[in-house]
Amino acid sequence: MNLAHQYTSDSTTYNVYNYNSTLPAGTFYWKSYAKSSDEFWASSDSFSFSIAKATPALNLLIDGTAGNKYVTHPTETNTTAYENNTGDSDVTYCLYRNGTLIGCGSEVEDIATLSIGTYTYTYNSTEGQNYTSASVSRTLGVFGLEPVVLNLSAAMSTGILWWKITPIVKTEGEYYQIKCSEWGDDTTRCYTECPSCYAEIGQKVRWRKSVVLYNPTSTTYGQVLVSASIPTSTVSEADVVIVNPEGNAVEPSEVDLSAGEVKWLVPSIAGTETQTWTIYFNTTPPMLEKANTTEETVWYLYMNVTGPSDLTYEKVWTYTPTFEPLTLQKLYDYGTESYVTTDTTWGPPQPGDEDSDGYYDFYKWITPSVTGRRSLRLEGVKAEVRCNVTSKIIENEPVAPNENVRWKWTVECRNDANIGLNYEWVLRLPLESQYVKVDGTPVEVGFYTIPPAGPYITLSGYLAGNSTVNRTVTFITPPVTVEVSPPRFPDRFWVGKNASIAVEISARNWASEAVNQTRVKVNIVYGTDVKLYKDGELVNETDEVWGYYTFYIYNMSGYDTRNYVLTYKTPVADSEIGRYSRAVINNTQYLVYPVHTWSLAPFPLDPLYQRFKHEEPFTCDDVAFVWGDLTKETYTNPLTASYYTELDFECEGNETVVELLPLSVGEEEYFAIFVVEERPMVPILNKIVFDFFEKLVSVVKSIIEAFIGLFSPLMGG
Repeated sequence: MNLAHQYTSDSTTYNVYNYNSTLPAGTFYWKSYAKSSDEFWASSDSFSFSIAKATPALNLLIDGTAGNKYVTHPTETNTTAYENNTGDSDVTYCLYRNGTLIGCGSEVEDIATLSIGTYTYTYNSTEGQNYTSASVSRTLGVFGLEPVVLNLSAAMSTGILWWKITPIVKTEGEYYQIKCSEWGDDTTRCYTECPSCYAEIGQKVRWRKSVVLYNPTSTTYGQVLVSASIPTSTVSEADVVIVNPEGNAVEPSEVDLSAGEVKWLVPSIAGTETQTWTIYFNTTPPMLEKANTTEETVWYLYMNVTGPSDLTYEKVWTYTPTFEPLTLQKLYDYGTESYVTTDTTWGPPQPGDEDSDGYYDFYKWITPSVTGRRSLRLEGVKAEVRCNVTSKIIENEPVAPNENVRWKWTVECRNDANIGLNYEWVLRLPLESQYVKVDGTPVEVGFYTIPPAGPYITLSGYLAGNSTVNRTVTFITPPVTVEVSPPRFPDRFWVGKNASIAVEISARNWASEAVNQTRVKVNIVYGTDVKLYKDGELVNETDEVWGYYTFYIYNMSGYDTRNYVLTYKTPVADSEIGRYSRAVINNTQYLVYPVHTWSLAPFPLDPLYQRFKHEEPFTCDDVAFVWGDLTKETYTNPLTASYYTELDFECEGNETVVELLPLSVGEEEYFAIFVVEERPMVPILNKIVFDFFEKLVSVVKSIIEAFIGLFSPLMGG
C-alpha cells in the first residue's frame, strides 16, 4: 500500500469489504482506496485481470436431428437454427443455405421441398464484446433415385457405390494403430506410463486408415457413396468416425460390423482431383487371462494376453497385481521360450510396490505384439520364511515300560527371499506333550479349540535373506503318543448341506513292552454318521457325537503303531431369504432378494457356496448380479449401501450357484440377488433343527471350559 504515514497494527481494527460486479470480456484492473478518521489516505497496488471471450453455443437441426440428412425427392424438410446465449445483444446470428441468406435471429426456420442436389446449411454468428464468431454446418442431400452397386473392372477398385457409373479410383491404405500419447485420454495408464505404446489391457485399441479417391476425368461427380473395409473386431457403430479432407467429421451412412464394412457419402469430387479420407475406429480391448499356483516358496502366474485373431496388436501396455509379498520377479515368454525380464523390447518389465510396504505387489511390461493369444508366465519368490520338521529323535531310546519318552525335534526354517524377514510358524505337538522347550528355553503351550483340538507352540524370530536356521524343540510324552492331523475338508462348503470331514489319527507305543489299553479322545464338536477305520477297515460307527469322540486301543505291543481315519458329517451354514423389493438401476428395473446366511460350523468356511433354485418360467439367466459384503441394515435395501462386493455366480441347470465370502466361526453374511423380472426364488437347504445352533454354542462353551486335562490318554485298563 502507498501510505503517507506508517502505522503499526497494534490495537487496530480491520474490516473486510466486498464488491460484486458483472463485467464484459476485456482487460481490467483493480485498485482500492481507504481514508482514516484523521484524514490520511491509503491505496492498494493495482491488480490487472482479463476476461476472455466465450464461444457461442449454436444449434442447427434438420428435421429435429443435429446431423446430416439425406432424403429422396420430393420430400419436405425443416431446418431450424437457434441459440440461447446471454450477454450477446451486439451479436448477429444468421442462417444460410449454400451461401444464400435465409434469415437472421436467435431462431430461424427453413421449411422447403428442395430440388435434387446437395445443400449446405450454415448458422453463424458475428463477433461481439463477449463472444467470438462461430458457425455450425449441416448437409442435406436430396436424391432422385436409390443407389445402385457398381462392380468395377479389374483395373479399378471395387466396392464403391455410385449414383451413376463413374471412373473414380479408390485406394485403401493399411490399418495403423494410434499411440497412447495421441489418445487424449489421461485416465488410462499407458497415456502416462507408456505413451509410446499402442494398446493397453482392458482398453479399446485406437486405429486409423486412409482411403484415397482419384477422379482421372475432367468431369465433376457428386453424391458418391463409398465403401471401405474395417476389422470385424470393431467394437460398435459408435466407434467408427469418418473425417473428410478438410478435417471435419462426417457421419457414416452405414456401418456393417459383421461384414467389416463402412459406407459414407462424398458430396463432390472434381475432375483430376485427389481426396484423402480418414477412418478412425476402435477395436476390442486386449485382455489378460490369469491363473496362479505356488510351489514351495516360488509363486507362478500363468497368463494369456488375448486379442482378435484378424489383427495384430503392437506394444500392449500390460500389468497385473501379484501375490503379496513377493521378491525377485521375472517374466517368461512361451512364444520365444525365453525369459524377457531384461529385454528392452518388453519395457523392460518392472515390478512395483504400490502400497509402499517394502514388497512387490504389482508388475508391468510391454507385450511386443499379440495376434489372437500370447502365453506368458510371471515368477516370484514369496517373501516368507518356510519351516518344516526335519527330524524327530527319542533321546532315551529304548524306552523302558512306564517311562516317559524324551523327544528332540529339529525344525528347519528357510528364507529364500533376498531380504530379511520376521516369521511366525505354528508347530503342532502330540496331544499329551509336556515340559516343552525351544532352543533350551521353556515356552508356553497353546491349545487349538477348532477341531481337531490339540497343543501347539509358535516359533518366531528374524531370518536374514537367503539363509537357513535350525530350531530345537524338546518335550516329554507318555510311552504311547497320539497325533491327530488337521481335518481334511471338502473342496467346497455348501450352505444347507453337511460337510464330510476326515481326520487321520496315529498312535504309537514307544516302549519296548506291551500296553493293554489306551484311551484316545478327539474333539469334533458335533458330527453325525461318525465312522472309525483302522487300516481301511471299519471298526466302529456312531449316529451322532457331541463334543469328544472317544475310542480305545487295546493290546499295543512294544514299538507298535496304529493308524486310524475318523470320518463324520457336520452342518455348515443355514440361510433365510427375505421378500423381494424393486430397484431401478440405469433405467432397468430389478427385483432384489435379500439373503441372510450364518455359519454353523466350528471351523472357517472357505470356499463357501450356496444354491438357489428357480420356478418356471424364471431361469438362472434372469439373474443379473449379486452384491455381497452388505450389513444387516443395508441388505434389504442394498442401493443405500456405501460399500459392497460383487459376488461371482454361475448357472447349473435351472439353479444359480453363488460363491459367498468366507465365513469364520459364528460369523454372519448378508447379500442381495438382483433379477430382471418377478419370479419366486428359494434357497436349497436341508432341514436343520431350529435349536441346533444354540445347542452347538452351549457344547463348544463347555468344551473350552473343561479343555485342560482332556488330552492325556489313559494307560492300562
